[in-house]
Amino acid sequence: MQSSYSVIKNNSVLNANDKRRIDTFYEHVSKEESIQSEPQKIDDSIVESYKNIGENIIKSAKQQKETMLSKAYEEAQQIEKEAYEKAYDEGSKNGYEDGYKQGYKESYEKHIEQATLEANAIVENASNILLDAKKQYEEYLVLKKNEIVKLAYNMAENIVKEKLEKEDGIINLLEEVIEKSKESSTFVIKCNKNHIESIENEIEKWKLKFALKGEIFVLEDSSLESGNAVVEKQNGKVMVGLDIGLEKLRENLF
Repeated sequence: MQSSYSVIKNNSVLNANDKRRIDTFYEHVSKEESIQSEPQKIDDSIVESYKNIGENIIKSAKQQKETMLSKAYEEAQQIEKEAYEKAYDEGSKNGYEDGYKQGYKESYEKHIEQATLEANAIVENASNILLDAKKQYEEYLVLKKNEIVKLAYNMAENIVKEKLEKEDGIINLLEEVIEKSKESSTFVIKCNKNHIESIENEIEKWKLKFALKGEIFVLEDSSLESGNAVVEKQNGKVMVGLDIGLEKLRENLF
């Protein structure tokens, strides 16, 4: 009599102790260097929690697979036992040796074939569960990656906004522009009214610091939000501040 174990083994049904490895790829997304002056990082615990949820999908699928394979093994044993008993009964009723052998063979082969088909179907189903779980995991990570990037952008936006709405934030950016174009004969700085006084207070310092030969004029522009400014000079104009900074940040993150 062929053993139950050989039925399972020969048809690629795995026992409960068999292990399969699924390689997963996880990419950690950081907003490092998104703000030149103050690089910020996403809290690792946020990313780790997303990763754990995804890995639980794989773990659950593996558990379902092991349960199904264990059930296939038990059912194959039972079917083989029933096939033997039925073949024996059918052979005995015929009352002669040839009838017994023929009845046993036909019944045994019929039920073993059924066991094989059912076992293979269960194995295929278990494999599909793992493949689907891996696909779900990868799709989940892509989704969460986008969420993390958006979170990084929102955090960066708040930091940049807070920094540039302060007087020294916009002043530092304007100073860089003036230094690079110090040969220009005239500077016209347009900004929100909130920044006019603080910029005017810096004009004499810039003239001395960069040995400027031209004049600097400051004009109010109500179309500009707080934290933004436009510097017009001989060879063109430059926009600095919150809006241009966030635009560059979006280009890098999305």
